[in-house]
Amino acid sequence: PGMDGHRVMNYVRSLGIETSVIVMSGHASVESAIEALRSGAYDYLRKPFEHEELLKTVENALKQERLKNKRKQAEEALRESEEKYRTVLEASPDPIVTYDMEGTVVYLNPAFTQLFGWTPEKLLGKKIDNVPEENLPETQMMIDKVMAGESFSGIKSRRYTKQREILDVSISVATYLDRDGIPVGSVHTLRDITERKRLEVQLRQVTKMEAIGTLAGGIAHDFNNLLMGIQGNVSLILMGTDSSYQYHSRLKNIEKQVQSGARLTSHLLGYARQGRYEVKSLDLNKLLEETSETFGRTRKDITIYRELAEDLFAIEADQVQIEQVLLNLFANASDAMRGGGDLILRTMNTTHNNMKGKLYDPKPGDYVLFTVTDTGIGMDRKTMESKKQKGLYLVGEVIDV
Repeated sequence: PGMDGHRVMNYVRSLGIETSVIVMSGHASVESAIEALRSGAYDYLRKPFEHEELLKTVENALKQERLKNKRKQAEEALRESEEKYRTVLEASPDPIVTYDMEGTVVYLNPAFTQLFGWTPEKLLGKKIDNVPEENLPETQMMIDKVMAGESFSGIKSRRYTKQREILDVSISVATYLDRDGIPVGSVHTLRDITERKRLEVQLRQVTKMEAIGTLAGGIAHDFNNLLMGIQGNVSLILMGTDSSYQYHSRLKNIEKQVQSGARLTSHLLGYARQGRYEVKSLDLNKLLEETSETFGRTRKDITIYRELAEDLFAIEADQVQIEQVLLNLFANASDAMRGGGDLILRTMNTTHNNMKGKLYDPKPGDYVLFTVTDTGIGMDRKTMESKKQKGLYLVGEVIDV
């Protein structure tokens, strides 16, 4: 009471009630009808009117209300769907970026920012310049597929990061269409396979080295059999002669060379095992004494001094390989002492605490330190700098106990 139709509609709207309103008035005018429709009325009837006209208007209003409700439900479902898929995209560990058909960025997820460095603020509405020149062919092929409305997965390529670092990636693309089936954009998922590619290269190298090792092992076995035949015959001849025999020294030299060849085949067999050497507990002092004594017989002009710790820890290593390392070190020192000199060998126990700041970063524990010093001519500063430029450094080796 006391309210006209316009004020009633405004009051209903203020209460948040959404319903279709049909205004019926006996004092209708064009101006009042326009005002009613502007206020949100569904329709305007002027009295008097036919009963059928009112029923038809109410029926149309109800249909309109049902359509409105369906549209609201569809919009709500769409919002929920968008929110759900956005949550999935945001949580994906793989970088995801969405483009329109012009190639500009519409969306990118946090994983993309984390891996490649670009933020949404820097890329949205722009194109990404992250394709290395050598990867343009397969990238163009992917663009052609997207333009044709095709989806694909697992194409290997490479992409730049914001810092211009090149990453190996596997790219999968889903093209999405409008209601008429026309492509309107694409979703790109990029998986970082840089580490996997590195491991694949390592695996191929290991496989190749295994093949070479197998070949070397076969050759070493055959060569060793030949050496054993020579050794046997020389030993038989020596058994029937003494040092007065005119060829005695030559036979002894042949025997020595056969033994040297046997050591070589032992190294080849160790290589053929691909590093699976016979690792056991060794007394490094004993190995040093035996190896240096053998070496000393070949260089009488070199005096060998041994300063070996009596309580030296045992080491875990392959004896043949350690002997080879020692002989190589002695040979290098010998080359620096053409006219003779002193070779000083030292061993001592140590721990990781005494090796901080060195080139070798040890794990906590006990270690054996072995040093070789000679009185050779060494290298002048110019030669040393040249070696460093070529990546050649003299480094002390530390053996883990």
